[in-house]
Amino acid sequence: IYPRGREDTVSQSSSAEWPIQKAIYSRLTTGGGGATPLTCSVYDDVPSTPVAFPYAVLGMDDQGEWRTKTWNGREVVATVDIWSDYDGAKEAKDLVNNAVKALTASELDLSADNFAVCWSGVESNSVEPYPLEPEGLLRHGTVRMRYRVQQTA
Repeated sequence: IYPRGREDTVSQSSSAEWPIQKAIYSRLTTGGGGATPLTCSVYDDVPSTPVAFPYAVLGMDDQGEWRTKTWNGREVVATVDIWSDYDGAKEAKDLVNNAVKALTASELDLSADNFAVCWSGVESNSVEPYPLEPEGLLRHGTVRMRYRVQQTA
C-alpha cells in the first residue's frame, strides 16, 4: 500500500482502547470539557453485590485502523450501557441523552497517553426493554461513540 521506504506506522501504534475508556469514565463521572457528569453510578464492571439503579457500565469496544493519503491512526467504537428499573423509559432516555451530551461537549483529552482525538461522533443510541425474571422489566440504554485518534509521540 505504501511507497517503498515508507513505514506503516499504524501497525506499530499502541492500542487506544484503554486511554479512551479512561477518558470516557472521567467525563461521565466528573465532567470536564464543559460536560455535566451523569447523575448515576458509572462502573467499568458491575460489582457482584447488588447495586442501586440506575447505573452506567462501560461496555464493549472495537478497535481498527483508519487511513487517508496523509493521515493514519486508530478508530475505536466505545459503548456505554445504561440500566434503569424505572417504570417507563424516561429515566433511561434522560441518562442516554445526558451521556451523549457529556461525550460530545468537547473532544476527550488523551494527551497523558500520547494520543489525540482527530474526529469523534455518536454512532448510535437507543433504549430498549430488557425482561428480567422474576424481578420484572428493566430498561437498557446504549450509547455507541466512534473515535478516530492518532498517536502524538
